[in-house]
Amino acid sequence: MKFTYTIIVLLLILTACMTSHATIIPGRIVVKFKAHSSLVVDWNQRNRSGAFAQFTSLIGTHTSRGYISDATLQAVTKRERELRPSFRRSITESIADNLSRICVLECAETIDCQLLARKISSNPEVEYAEVMHRQTIISDPNDTELGRQYNIRKVQAIAAWDELPSGIDPILMAIVDTGVDYDHEDLAANIYTHPGESGNDTQGRDKRSNGVDDDGNGFVDDWRGWDFVGNTGSAQDNDPRPGNVHGTHVAGIAAAVVNNALGIAGIARNVRILPVKVSSDNVSNITVDNGYEAILYAATMGAKVINCSWGVDSPGNSEAETIASVFALGSLVVAGAGNDGNNRPFYPGAYTGVVSVGATIGDDQKAGYSNFHQSVDVCAPGSSVYSTLPGNRYGNESGTSMSSPCAAGVAALICQKFPLFTPLQVAEQLKATCDNIDSINPEYLGFIGHGRVNAYRAVTDNNARALQLSNYEIIDENGDGIYEIGEKMEVKLTVKNILSPVHNITIKPQSPPEIILQFTDSTISAGSFNTLEEKALPTSLQFTIPSNTPDNYVMTITLKFIDSTGVITDDYFTVTVNPTYRTMSANNISVTFNSVGNIGYNDFPSNSQGDGFLYKGKGSLLFEGALMVGTSAVRLSNSARSAFSGNQQDKSFERVLPFNIKMPGIVALQDGATEFTDRDQSADAGVLVKQKAYQFKGDSTDDVVFLTYDITNISQEDFTTLHAGLYFDWDIGPSGQNNVARLDEELGFGYAYCIKPDTLPVVAAMLLSPHKLNFFAIDNDGSGGTNPGIYNGFTRNVKWQTLSNGIGRRASNVTDVSMVISAGPISLPINQTVRVGFAIGAADRKEMLPNIMKKAQEKAADHNISKGFTFAPPSDSVLATVYPNVLSNGICTVDYSLPDQAHTKIDVVNILGMIVRDVHNSIDIAGQFKRQFVVDDLVQGMYFVRFQSFGRSIHLPLFVVR
Repeated sequence: MKFTYTIIVLLLILTACMTSHATIIPGRIVVKFKAHSSLVVDWNQRNRSGAFAQFTSLIGTHTSRGYISDATLQAVTKRERELRPSFRRSITESIADNLSRICVLECAETIDCQLLARKISSNPEVEYAEVMHRQTIISDPNDTELGRQYNIRKVQAIAAWDELPSGIDPILMAIVDTGVDYDHEDLAANIYTHPGESGNDTQGRDKRSNGVDDDGNGFVDDWRGWDFVGNTGSAQDNDPRPGNVHGTHVAGIAAAVVNNALGIAGIARNVRILPVKVSSDNVSNITVDNGYEAILYAATMGAKVINCSWGVDSPGNSEAETIASVFALGSLVVAGAGNDGNNRPFYPGAYTGVVSVGATIGDDQKAGYSNFHQSVDVCAPGSSVYSTLPGNRYGNESGTSMSSPCAAGVAALICQKFPLFTPLQVAEQLKATCDNIDSINPEYLGFIGHGRVNAYRAVTDNNARALQLSNYEIIDENGDGIYEIGEKMEVKLTVKNILSPVHNITIKPQSPPEIILQFTDSTISAGSFNTLEEKALPTSLQFTIPSNTPDNYVMTITLKFIDSTGVITDDYFTVTVNPTYRTMSANNISVTFNSVGNIGYNDFPSNSQGDGFLYKGKGSLLFEGALMVGTSAVRLSNSARSAFSGNQQDKSFERVLPFNIKMPGIVALQDGATEFTDRDQSADAGVLVKQKAYQFKGDSTDDVVFLTYDITNISQEDFTTLHAGLYFDWDIGPSGQNNVARLDEELGFGYAYCIKPDTLPVVAAMLLSPHKLNFFAIDNDGSGGTNPGIYNGFTRNVKWQTLSNGIGRRASNVTDVSMVISAGPISLPINQTVRVGFAIGAADRKEMLPNIMKKAQEKAADHNISKGFTFAPPSDSVLATVYPNVLSNGICTVDYSLPDQAHTKIDVVNILGMIVRDVHNSIDIAGQFKRQFVVDDLVQGMYFVRFQSFGRSIHLPLFVVR
């Protein structure tokens, strides 16, 4: 399935391979704009640079640049015209123009790039936004050291050389790495010299150094490759001489000069090496920069094979799109599978269109360090491989960094023997002619690809066979797209033959290792295929999801393609089944609930599992929704984002019963229910929660979903300060900017809307149960105190502040906003249960909300869902005085009274609004208070004592005289 290719790349629910875990590069966000959007038009008019006013409120001061430089885009256009001039316009738009819409935002390194990338991705003019991950390197001719090269013998390269046609042009192979010592005695003769930048120009100057882009590919004097990093990390140049030795060692394995009475021999013969440097000049540096642009450059130069012995274990959409473009330009990328010894994909090797190479030792056992995974395509010798080092030296290195160029060298031999092969056919020939090593590695069956590469078989087998699953369609029994236990599934298969014609093909499906599937047909007849023929099969794959299927299970079904000689190859597809989340959509609102208290999505912040909160079928208005229940900041159970990072959630709850939907329901047209409990650890409240959700249709509550939470005290103590509420991070309009959250002070519901444009839907949440209301409007970019921000994490103290502070903050500023609405304090003895109810509504205009929420209260009462809430607006008569308010030295007193518990902040500001004294910042209970401060160090002048509480601010004058 990795080599099933379309140019449109779907969004990814996307170290010597010396390091394993992906590291996010601080201060960088990759954004792809939609074609013809106002953002991309404006950006192009600014030469793809500068800041975006639309993003400043989210990420602060920033700059931008193209993910792919203008020079490389120019090279892409040039290459496309060379390859297919008759399709120049359409091809240019699908590759160069497509990649030109990808932007890199560079901002402060302190911001949470992962969270804000997801925020930016909700902008309707943005195709996707993602973080950028740091890539790292994966660390019988007469050649005198040939005897030390067991890898040459193991893959039968020498025998393969004798089978190559004579008189053909050399194959161009790119080594995208830390640079190559192009003067090395065993490499120099094979270094590529670019004809467009060689010789003399019309003025008699040497094109290699005339400072002119003679061939018009966007790069000046790139006569022997390009350095995409340079000495400083950003100063590109035309000298790909190495820093780290890694690239030179890799180049020697793939393409050292053969039969030159020196050193070693490369796997490939009659090749030219294009050095493309993607690491700094520092010899100890292992970091890769601009790696994917460098791969693209290599493709524009005509490299048939591109080796990448580096990567990371996290995918990216921008990277996948670049690889797709490289594939379309006629280049095959070969990459290491990673050196972590783990069962996981490693990129770029795991991208569609790339050959991923694992490493073996001398006896064909998988090397202990080599990753294994279904994305691995082939293996090659990678342990203690002898090859070139800078300065005419040689040495041994180990890793999938070493196995990858071995496989790349075999791929180059295939290109020579079969010059009309497409990159797809080269890859499949490489895989189809491997030596099977499963019997030597039984514990890795299905995870080390097709076997260890065999160069001789690769160039002599004219009848190699390779089929693949090119497409599939999954149809579930009830057609809702939710694949549930007990449901009958049908999978329609489309199969493509890549290599030689095949006959009487049957397909045998295999169950995943964790569960057993009972297939209706144990084999499916596929018939015969000509080369490159593709067809949909008349018989579909059918099975029922068994009762022992785990929650949110990523099910992998392997398909074995068989003819009269036995198994030809296999392929696989994956599907997530038995999800613990469901979407209710019986009226104008569609909203997803999971089984641990979240609303909208199951996988924050990726937000790919679930539909969010939609009104009348349009885009989601919600970024995150979560239940919070607690008795204090210390004992607080919740599923909202965590304190440590804005891109992770607290996971206090665990599922008891998964969220399920009944339609028609018992109470409403559609009923939903789940049950979960906290883990009763020291930081948890100690509660069991039974959640229910209801939707009605055809009446006054078409725009409402009802929620009840029956909360049982399962702790060892009675509750006297229990608070239970919902957190909502609303994103209405572009990236959630220009939003406002407010309290309706007549009915007591919270609502949010977008100021600009003001034509978007509005949303509301209202307490239904007979409890005291708490409400807090949050500026997500707030600075603390009475305006706590949450971009850098949602601390337990701030959660408790917003959950239990009465009417803590009536309204937000115009920004990206959240809000908390809750009930409490509630007294709840041990083993007793209380019901807390809410209504969530939406409307086309905010003026419609009061009537909608009134009708919701009535409906909830009529159907005994939840009732009894009455709103008593907090008194505005907060009494606060300052005395004396004229003084030269000594103590000033602030005297104030609160009608109810509230967060209170008192400070002193000068006439410019600058804080000169912090006096008080805490939650106060109802009552009378005195707070004092000294003025001895204040200069003469007028000041104001600023008193903030109940979402209001009072400025009391104070004069200091000397």
